[in-house]
Amino acid sequence: MILRYRICYQKNNELIFISHLDLQQTFQRAFRRAKFKLIFSEGFNPHPKLTFSPPLTLFVSSAEEYLDVQMESDVSEEELKKRLQGVLPPSLLVNHIRRLTDQDQALSELIGMGDYTIILELEGMPDNIGIALTELLNAPVISVKKRNKQKKIVEKDIKSGIYAFTYQKTGNLLTIECVLSLVNNTLLNPTTVAAALFENIPQLAGAKVTAIRKNRIFPPEK
Repeated sequence: MILRYRICYQKNNELIFISHLDLQQTFQRAFRRAKFKLIFSEGFNPHPKLTFSPPLTLFVSSAEEYLDVQMESDVSEEELKKRLQGVLPPSLLVNHIRRLTDQDQALSELIGMGDYTIILELEGMPDNIGIALTELLNAPVISVKKRNKQKKIVEKDIKSGIYAFTYQKTGNLLTIECVLSLVNNTLLNPTTVAAALFENIPQLAGAKVTAIRKNRIFPPEK
């Protein structure tokens, strides 16, 4: 008997420094320690059937991430949450768990956009920073330098991956709320958005990122 569960969890605090691979291994160890029987793939190198939402960039925390798991263990959502939380690091907080049915969509079909908060700090943050931000957002192209698979520096236009962008200046802090694509061909990391701001807005020279957090995940646009 194969049972499927969808786990919603948070990634907080010191766990912003671990990679997606480390996160996968952490969950695999947690299921073993909690004595759940997982379904494994077939073939030469079998592995647990776990499906994660798109990987978080290093240094980014999140209030809403998802994991689908296939198990042999027949357990209630409440018991699964209790036993799993008991063996996970405290900074991996389980929000809720739901048993899936055949009518439920695949996780990849439900994730299209992420809502993020980016906080920048700059001593003497200019009062007119909003003008520069508005000009950049209204430009036909928002470019940023990135390394491609051949390790060459190339310019990439990220504008199509930005669905919403607002900001608020408070003293030396600039708080940005943005909705970014989580779809493969336009997937946009918030750290790339911050890099684009630094590259295109001279007034932000010397600024640093103090925090980035994903607040929520949205379905794809229809």
